[in-house]
Formats: sequence, C-alpha cells, structure tokens
Amino acid sequence: MQDRESLKDFLQECRQVDFSEGSLEGNWQKLNDKLKRPEKERETVTKKMWRKPVAAAAVLCLMLSGSLALYGEEIFRIIKEATLGTHASYTMVEDQRQVIPVPEELRGKIFDAEGKAVDNLKEEQAIYNAQGEEVLFSDIDGTITMVTREEHEQYRQEQEKAHCQFNNFEEAAEYFITEISLPAYLPAGFAFDRAEFYGDQEAVEAGGNKYLSLYFTNGTEEFSSQIRYMDEETAFSSSSGSELEKIDIQGHEAVVQGNNVDIQIGDVMYMFFGQGKVSTEDLIKMAESLVKP
Repeated sequence: MQDRESLKDFLQECRQVDFSEGSLEGNWQKLNDKLKRPEKERETVTKKMWRKPVAAAAVLCLMLSGSLALYGEEIFRIIKEATLGTHASYTMVEDQRQVIPVPEELRGKIFDAEGKAVDNLKEEQAIYNAQGEEVLFSDIDGTITMVTREEHEQYRQEQEKAHCQFNNFEEAAEYFITEISLPAYLPAGFAFDRAEFYGDQEAVEAGGNKYLSLYFTNGTEEFSSQIRYMDEETAFSSSSGSELEKIDIQGHEAVVQGNNVDIQIGDVMYMFFGQGKVSTEDLIKMAESLVKP
C-alpha cells in the first residue's frame, strides 16, 4: 500500500510538468524519464509548483493518476527507494507497460492527423480535437483540460503575469521564509539570470514564501533550480527510471537521480535540474559550494 501511495503521489506530480515546448521526441523523452520519472522533471520536476500545459503524450499521466488501482502496479516495478529528511522520498521504478490505451473519458474526443479517433497513444504522436486543431493538456488546479495551442499561449502569458521576478538574488532572498544562499560554484559559462516566486508582487511581499525558482543561462541555454522550504505542506514523493543514489555532501544528505541533484540543508531543500544542459558532476559541485566553508 505504501508503494502504491508513493506512485500515486508521483503521478499527481507528473501532471504538473511542462511538456508543451520543444520537439515531440524531446517531449516524449521527458515523459518517459519521469515515468521510468518525467525529466526533473522535474522539470521537473518540477515538482509541486510547475503547473503549465502539457503535450499530448502526457495524457498517459491523466490515465494512470485517475486509474492507479487498475494500472499502477502492472506498469511500474519499484527498484530502489531513498529519503531526504522527513518530508521527501524518492523512488526508482521500472516501466513495464506495453501499450498506452487512451483513458475512457477521452475516447472519441482525440484524433490523429487524418481525423481518425485515437485508441492507443504512440510515441512522438501529435493529437487533435474534432475541429482538427492540435491540442495539449493543461493541468489547472488539479483539473485536466484539453486546450489548443492558442489557448496554451494565452495561459502561458497569464502564468508569466502570476510570477514575481527578481534579477537580484539577494533581493529575492529577503522574501523567502528563511535564510537561503546562492551556489558559489556555477558551470563554466553560466551565470545567475533571475529568481521567480509563484504569485504576484503583493502576495510575495506578504511573506511566508516556501518556493523560489532560480534560472541560470550562458546566453543561449538555460537550466534551473528550485529552493524549497521543507515541512508537511511542501512534502513530496518523486519517481524516475533513472539511477537513484543517496550521497553525503559535507555532512548533508543528498540524492542524485538522473541529471538532477537534491540536497537538504537544515529545513531547506536545494534542487538542481540539469535538463541535459549541464552535467550531473557540475550539479554536485553546485550543491557542494553551498556548504563548503
């Protein structure tokens, strides 16, 4: 039962990851990485706070999260588990699925490029509504909604307005619920670009902020990080098919999974998402630079 609940938590999280940009091949790889976890995810993770429209392939997450009792244990086999502190757990799973049936609630509503109803999803497959418009799936406040690309763009713009952005880390750090630090080490060529809270300026200035996203760029590529205050409200479970390893960094527990590194320092979790832009070794160095004297 505990394994089932961990998978359920993961699948809920999976629905909140942005698969809407990039190539179809890349989007599918993100999904597989999160189910086998999505890419960080996290892109992702992200984890709890990444709520954006997702590409067609991510409909699988809708099917599984809504029907875990039927599909979950047949699709996933738990390989390894680890924890950080008392509010974060990680699972390495094996994807055992053979086919991806369209969930009942979407049958007759999604079609291929020729207008034929889709019964089974395939890799790198675009899907369309009855009007022939390519569609994505948006997770808004836990409700999955089918949207067109135009609606997706409108939603994206609205989401950007809901973010409070700072170009100075120290200024952003003043609004976090506790003291936080910027890594002293950055991968070659990369520099801090911006910090973003979820919420408008008024909400952020009210205080009590437990999530802060950081972005780093070399001018052409970008990778991200999330700083997360850990308590019962922000607790999470994360799953992936990537190799899972728990390590010690200067006396602090850390987890390496795929191209992601999480380290907990006191009540604060620093989560680094390589996203294929920087090496896992560089992410570990970033984590080390937070605690080196």
